[in-house]
Amino acid sequence: MNDEMIKRIGEHVRIDLLTSRASYTFENVARIAISSLTPADLAALVAEKCWQPIETMTPEDGRVLATLPVHHAQTKEFWYTEYHVIWLEAETGELHEDAYQGWDLEDYEYWMPLPAAPAPGGE
Repeated sequence: MNDEMIKRIGEHVRIDLLTSRASYTFENVARIAISSLTPADLAALVAEKCWQPIETMTPEDGRVLATLPVHHAQTKEFWYTEYHVIWLEAETGELHEDAYQGWDLEDYEYWMPLPAAPAPGGE
């Protein structure tokens, strides 16, 4: 979420729209906030947290969770999905050598951002 989206949300979550103490629920505040976003804003927010095609990944995305399908060596039938944390070289856009886990970047299908790490000490 960028600063412009946060500003628009803040402008629309006004106390006068929350008519009683009971209306201070998360659902009401969220409904008012979401109504201030454009369809493009909503699409951007969803894309931030959803699986995206691996071709859309850039070095600026940092470390991400990526998936690749594993197929049986002899039958070529889908076997299972592997999940790896990977990242790209800033200069080349290629898979970073320290992120290499036996698969090339082209083998991965989807990626999504990692959630923020918990604060040290659980705070």
